[in-house]
Amino acid sequence: MLEERMPPHDEAAEEAVLGSLLIDPEAVFTVATQLRSDDFFVPRNKLAYDACLSLYGRTEALNQVTVAQELARRGLLGDAGGAAHLAHVVSTVPTSLHAEYYSQIVSRLALMRRLIEAGNKIERIGYEASPDPDAALGQAEDLLFQLRQGRISRDFVPMREVLDQYFEEGGLGAHDRAGKLQHVLTGFTALDDLLGGLQRSDLIIIGARPSIGKTSLGLAMA
Repeated sequence: MLEERMPPHDEAAEEAVLGSLLIDPEAVFTVATQLRSDDFFVPRNKLAYDACLSLYGRTEALNQVTVAQELARRGLLGDAGGAAHLAHVVSTVPTSLHAEYYSQIVSRLALMRRLIEAGNKIERIGYEASPDPDAALGQAEDLLFQLRQGRISRDFVPMREVLDQYFEEGGLGAHDRAGKLQHVLTGFTALDDLLGGLQRSDLIIIGARPSIGKTSLGLAMA
């Protein structure tokens, strides 16, 4: 009989994230860019964090009292461990100084759980014994591509920095004298060197077998 293993998680790190938010609301500016509610494994911590995000999204005060009120308003205070659990997470951290470090732990373990989930799905694809191995490989690649896309940093970036990067990636000479964009780079260096970017007048058709990854390629280029 196979031993049942718990998915990777760190309850102490999850509580430290929550405690950091409750003692220092400004920590949300760092934490919210790294963590989503479903990154939390322990249900009560997930509920509490979701309440924190809602208050942050509405630009309301974020503290132990307001989070308890938000959970009570949703009828979820009991499911979140009550006010006692919020008091407990506050007591677990003396300072919010390491909030980003705690967030990285929670994020990393959430990725490992998603990797396990993707592996289980790939295993099922294999057991289906598809007569088209290329299609099966395409499905597996799509699962891993989606997982990698979820790793993209959600940090806030100043608008000027975004615009500078946009024009840099567009390449020198990407605009004509009138300032209009002449071509769009795909981000794939070899392809851009070959095609010189995608021209506005071009009709681009991506041809391949079903489930090879055409949609994933299109999303990556977009």
